[in-house]
Amino acid sequence: PLPFTLFDIISYFSLLAILIVWGWQKAHFWKIIVLGALLVPLAAAWAWVSGVLRGNDMSLAFTQLHFIPLLSVWLLLGYFMGLRPTNNLRMFRVIFYASFFKDLLGLYVYIFIYDMDMGTREYLIDHPTSIYLVCGMVYASWQMLRARISRWKKGFFLLTLLVIGTAYIINDRRASYAGVLVAILLVPAILPKTLRLNFWPWYKLLLTLGLIVLGGFAVDASNPYSFSGALKSEVLRTDVLNYRHIENFNLLSGVALEPILGLGFGTHYPQVIELPDISATFTLFTAIPHNTLYFLWAFAGPLGIASFTTFAWMTLIVITRCGAWARTGTQLFYAILALFLATQW
Repeated sequence: PLPFTLFDIISYFSLLAILIVWGWQKAHFWKIIVLGALLVPLAAAWAWVSGVLRGNDMSLAFTQLHFIPLLSVWLLLGYFMGLRPTNNLRMFRVIFYASFFKDLLGLYVYIFIYDMDMGTREYLIDHPTSIYLVCGMVYASWQMLRARISRWKKGFFLLTLLVIGTAYIINDRRASYAGVLVAILLVPAILPKTLRLNFWPWYKLLLTLGLIVLGGFAVDASNPYSFSGALKSEVLRTDVLNYRHIENFNLLSGVALEPILGLGFGTHYPQVIELPDISATFTLFTAIPHNTLYFLWAFAGPLGIASFTTFAWMTLIVITRCGAWARTGTQLFYAILALFLATQW
């Protein structure tokens, strides 16, 4: 089994310490948070039990489930942090300055070590950092919009926005780009009613312009020698199966094999099409796949994927309520930042 990391240990002990100091909450919202936090782990626990009863390996099941309880831990930690607005501001500053530091380091590597050439590298920093870089940019944008800070501070945040944005683009995480686009489209839905009515004409104009641009791309894509035509042929090409395609196909084959209970944790997903052997890098590549959603669906069945999607929708509903009920600019910023984080995740 995977060993407990320092991150795991600190996470669990932090939650335990907060529960001891602040006690169990009685608020109705706390009950909703706990229910949401337990959805995915409970579904995963059921899949573990059903897998073990069918003769699956209990040790392998524990390894596969290793990270799932952290969803609950960090959601509950977030709840306690959010009880005090001053804690939120401290947390956002930490994310902002950590993002800025990582970007400076990343750009140093890009300029002086990579000679401004990514070559065949897929990313500059890593996969999840893009989520926090976007949070850093949202924080910098909010600071620039505030009326009570000096011009030199606004200049500093403009500089950080450019630095973080540059590293974000070079990091090239396409899922993050998609999440940002979804968040931009959803922002009007979470605004307070008065602000939403003021913003709505501009939103319709931007949406119309976006549709015109997409229409232009669609027309241009009919020419295979154009930029968008070449992009379309690359995205839709069927002559090459890459690792992700094969993995997804195998996971969905697992869903088809056990459509009601799922495979149950403690086993490997089927290799209908043999994956390239990457065991030298990651021994459990046929037990812990890259695609987390298909992983949950294949092993925990419809209950697992339903729990995850319910958890995701509950999160977006809470964010929408927080935005609609905002009484200050800071409260609205909380909702918008949460929206950009959640959609990327």
